[in-house]
Amino acid sequence: MAVEFDFSKLKNVYISTLESLDKALAFDLKIGRGRFLFMMFLSEEDKESKDALFVYMRNTRIMKKIKLYGNHIMGTFKAYINEDVQNCLIQELQLEHTGRSFDFMNFLCQINEAIPQKINVDDKIKNLRDNCNIIKTLKVINEADKTVLIGERKLSVGTP
Repeated sequence: MAVEFDFSKLKNVYISTLESLDKALAFDLKIGRGRFLFMMFLSEEDKESKDALFVYMRNTRIMKKIKLYGNHIMGTFKAYINEDVQNCLIQELQLEHTGRSFDFMNFLCQINEAIPQKINVDDKIKNLRDNCNIIKTLKVINEADKTVLIGERKLSVGTP
């Protein structure tokens, strides 16, 4: 059964990403034992990826795409998280059975509250570079579209 949740704290970083040249959003969150990399790629040409939140779970090395609905500019990022994604998120937390029940909605609220309201450009670029192998598996960025300079490149031999 799918769980409905609004990731409302995405608004500020979403709007700043829309206004940026590279239209890419990436940030890491640590919740409990879970390590999550959240990414969005906001291309006007690709309407499908514009509403997709990619979540890479570092411990389990699983990537999931979560479709977002609503008016993002107004701060509505409604997601319907299916049972498969729920299980993957819970598995990432590496929970030990203690006899208590796990409150998945509380966990989603923790994620929402941990979303940064501002991302430093240098941190974002470093995060994108450090995770380029993960991003390549998404197939959401065409090589021909890589036209934004993101820093200097060190050459191994010679000079340009």
